[in-house]
Amino acid sequence: LGTSLIPQISNIEVIQVTNNIADETTADDDTLTIALSSVTGIESLAAIAGGDGVTFNDVGNIVSLKAQSAINTTTVNYDAAALAGAADEMTITVSGTNTSTISITDDSTSTASALESVNLVSNSVANTLAALDLAGVLTSTLNISGGSALTITAALDASVTTIDASALSASLTLSADPGAANFTLVGGSKADTLAA
Repeated sequence: LGTSLIPQISNIEVIQVTNNIADETTADDDTLTIALSSVTGIESLAAIAGGDGVTFNDVGNIVSLKAQSAINTTTVNYDAAALAGAADEMTITVSGTNTSTISITDDSTSTASALESVNLVSNSVANTLAALDLAGVLTSTLNISGGSALTITAALDASVTTIDASALSASLTLSADPGAANFTLVGGSKADTLAA
């Protein structure tokens, strides 16, 4: 189900996508997939509003992601070679999200950490993520910053052992106990909530 596009573009650093399918009750059944294996030089991806989720597939290098009023699931699937470094880092900015899911995956079957750090920025208004799915890239460090409150409803993946919200100037709510048996959590400057 859904639609796939293979853009024939070059010398483009920023790709912004809106899935204009009519919004209906079944989430992610009309996901728009953008196949990017033949596109190089991308620096930033964005999923903006729309009626259903967006998947950016076979991304060849580390990019930043913006989810602005994004609906359902926004996925970035990296080519395995893109995450070959020992200190790979990605920035994700959420703005106006409400029960959205962000999923970062790659093509590798390795059990070693692929995307070591994710910087999650909460801007504009109070944001809610239904889930932040990093299990596919085994991220260990999640840094949270920005000026708007952030709620993550589902438990963080077990690979995430460091959660640092010291640069967040609004409140952080983790509605479920993180999946890691042992983790380090540094709160922000406002009242934070961690479900036990």
